Amino acid sequence: MSDLKRMYFETSERNRTMISFVAAVVLGAALFVAFLQPELVKTKTLRENSSRLSEQVKLVKAQQEKFEELGRSNLKLGSEQLEYLAARGNEVLFEEEVERFIGDMKEINEKVGGSQFAVSEGAIRPGYIAVGPRKDIYTLSYVPLTLDFKGDYAAASNFIFQLRAMKRLMTIDNVDIVSKDYSAVLNARIQMGLYFIEEI
Repeated sequence: MSDLKRMYFETSERNRTMISFVAAVVLGAALFVAFLQPELVKTKTLRENSSRLSEQVKLVKAQQEKFEELGRSNLKLGSEQLEYLAARGNEVLFEEEVERFIGDMKEINEKVGGSQFAVSEGAIRPGYIAVGPRKDIYTLSYVPLTLDFKGDYAAASNFIFQLRAMKRLMTIDNVDIVSKDYSAVLNARIQMGLYFIEEI
């Protein structure tokens, strides 16, 4: 080390300046690699993630705008859309068939061994559904239903399977099965929604 110091001080001032400059560059590069480069990589990653999220937000907004626009246009389901849904196991009821559908559910309850069947209907409101390859949005009506009945576990599960087999355009939002004394008798509550149309 002493030899290096002696050589450094014995050399010309110009050489000392160059050596100091090279040493500063090497030190700066080492500091960059040690401290700044990881931060730059992190910043680049954050920027790329931000760009990706921004694109996703744009896509969601575009889909929302399409949904709102088509929803406001009040497109009605026609025979073509009804056939499309029926072919996929989602037949749409007409308004006059809703009461018949509720009656069919009561019959299913009796067949599976349930008792004390009751239906509570909520307020009818507009519903929306995407139909066809382009997923165009159509408006129809939606009525929330709450089904209550008593039975055993076999009756409750069989009722749900029979409900699915009806192949109607519906949603099952919640199933609540309670047995207070852990016996075979239980109370079942199914909250669902039924879609229907008034006319073609």
